[in-house]
Amino acid sequence: MSSPAIKEALIPLPVSPTSSSVTLEEFKSGITERQDNGFLRRWQQWDWLHDCWKSYEYIEQTPRVVTQEPNCFYLNVRRKTDKEKPKLVLSDFSPILLACLRSIVGGECLSKYPQVHIDELLLELDSLDSRTNDARMALLEENKEDGVVRSAKALGHGLYDGDARTYLTAAVQQLDILLLLLKEEFEPVAERLKHAIVHGRIPRDLLEFYFRKNQLYYYLDDNNDFDAFRLISTYYDDFDQTFTLNGEGTFWNGTKWATLERGRMVKLAEGSLILADFRTSKITPEIYGRLTERGRKYVSLAGVHHRLYRGRRIMVDRLGWNTFGYNHADDTPFPFPLLQDRSKARNNDNIPPVPEDNIALLPRFMPGFDLERKSWGLFDVDEVEPIKFNENAWEHIVIDESSMDVIEGVVGAFDFSKEAMADEEQTGLVILLHGPSGTGKTATVEAIAEHFRRPLYSLAACSLPLDMTLLVDTLTSRLDAARSWNAIVLIEAGDILMQTQRHEPIMEEHIRISTILEFFEQHRCIVFVTARTTCTAYMSHFAMTIQYPELDGDSRQIIWSNMLSGEANNISRRDIEELSRIVVNGRAMRNIHTMAKALARSSKQPLSLCYLKTAAKTQGQVEGAGYHLYW
Repeated sequence: MSSPAIKEALIPLPVSPTSSSVTLEEFKSGITERQDNGFLRRWQQWDWLHDCWKSYEYIEQTPRVVTQEPNCFYLNVRRKTDKEKPKLVLSDFSPILLACLRSIVGGECLSKYPQVHIDELLLELDSLDSRTNDARMALLEENKEDGVVRSAKALGHGLYDGDARTYLTAAVQQLDILLLLLKEEFEPVAERLKHAIVHGRIPRDLLEFYFRKNQLYYYLDDNNDFDAFRLISTYYDDFDQTFTLNGEGTFWNGTKWATLERGRMVKLAEGSLILADFRTSKITPEIYGRLTERGRKYVSLAGVHHRLYRGRRIMVDRLGWNTFGYNHADDTPFPFPLLQDRSKARNNDNIPPVPEDNIALLPRFMPGFDLERKSWGLFDVDEVEPIKFNENAWEHIVIDESSMDVIEGVVGAFDFSKEAMADEEQTGLVILLHGPSGTGKTATVEAIAEHFRRPLYSLAACSLPLDMTLLVDTLTSRLDAARSWNAIVLIEAGDILMQTQRHEPIMEEHIRISTILEFFEQHRCIVFVTARTTCTAYMSHFAMTIQYPELDGDSRQIIWSNMLSGEANNISRRDIEELSRIVVNGRAMRNIHTMAKALARSSKQPLSLCYLKTAAKTQGQVEGAGYHLYW
């Protein structure tokens, strides 16, 4: 191939920046002189064969730039054929401008000899403009050299020696030159975008300019609520005919605020696309306010919290979900942090602040444990509420006053959220409550948890495995979680754990039960075990035992008072006295209360004695001879 013919026109550097000027389009067409803003422009045309590139070089110079290199960059206008639309490619950047672009844009700018398509810089126009303004403001702040140093370092000054202020001044000047070109090039794109938005339809080639990087966008999730993300990049897939938005949000991973990937996909069609079909829009002030409000509530739930969710007690605990709620059976590495110290209760003293700009990008759900359903899951933060503890619960315990004083003393002493004394032995506390069904054993534990405002983690003994190895593994996991919450543990129907297994020798039975009770002590939890009957041989294994007799009228009155404490406006003391004459146990009383509330709710009326009587009649004959309802 023969050497190309070269045509060159040289323009001297203008004396004044007020000379006449021509547009960039005129320059591409062959006009070679434009002297506004102190620019010097030179072009070369290479007449190559049909399948080769034609290159135009565009050099920007200005006497205002403080730099060892006279040129900021080259602008190359390239095409393969005369019929092809020219493409603008920037190259030969000055060292300072290249360092700035590597810090702000990345991508192709990170290569050794970058040649950057102008569209890549147009997509970063907002970031370039914002970072340039930040650097300019740092220079204008007097007597704040630390800000100048930080701003210069953010724009790549660490790669060069010399004064930070001198470097930052040169960087701002050279970025201004680049921005002047980019904004001029973006004007026709902006006009097309404006026209497209007015008509609600947009050509495919404008999608990457319509969705701008580092902007906030929102969409409706599967629950028909808003989620937002910050756009990081976009991608055309010509094969699948899709346009992908790659964004990121923020979430609490259990120990810190981390990045959450979020993406949206637009199916491309022939011709222009209807904007309303995207279901992804630039965030509005109203939506931003709504998401910020939700995000602040999400932030308040980072760590571990005892809360109410749809009427049920829960533990909001992302770290606990990572550790105990996720299935770690497979070999796939778990990407989130796990609970490391299981020896004490956790607090929320070391929760780091979330960046203010990311609050609107937080998700809708926070993981935790449902204390009533005994399951891990996700909770809508909008429906998580503080618990209104029953201040009078302690007064309504159906045991003698001396036992109440002892329980209050020992439970208060075994608060694992507090640092123990150096010489105090760190052991658990196991208390046995035994007596007939419905005599208030479970209600006593509930009142204790309410009085101390601590979570109550109840376990049904019938749901636990009888095999010792499986039992220990199951209890270890659950008691570790309970201890980290400073929860009170309730083992209901503990007779099952202490009953003799078929064909089990007496000595092995004794060893098994002793092992279980010692296990509770070693795990530094407060454990209440309820049982109908118990063997006197095992009494010594409990730190404390309390026996419950059958309920009498006074006991039933105490239980009804506790149950209906929130209905003082509708249920009088005389009503409670009348209810207490019904010879039923505590479990039947709870069923009557539940059904009466349902009847009142269906009638849209407050709970009253009438609904309680109606519910009581449905109970029929209760357990035990002579225990029947009347009215």
